[in-house]
Amino acid sequence: MLCIRFLTILVITTGGNMAKCAICGKRMLVGANVSHAHNVTKKYQKPNLRKVKVTIDGEPQKIWVCAKCRKAGKVDGINRK
Repeated sequence: MLCIRFLTILVITTGGNMAKCAICGKRMLVGANVSHAHNVTKKYQKPNLRKVKVTIDGEPQKIWVCAKCRKAGKVDGINRK
């Protein structure tokens, strides 16, 4: 007999001053681990964010970009010589 030990419930949060992706707006997910005995503990999933140097309006700036946006080529970093 198969027994499911943990049930995961995830909801997207909207508040807080946390880092988020400047391209897609991906933020931290907050949810709860619910055990078989219904012991509830907080659970956090953070996006894979990296600081990337880009040119915006002709001047270099650093922005937070998630790995998914970087791999998809949605942002071009500054070419170093």
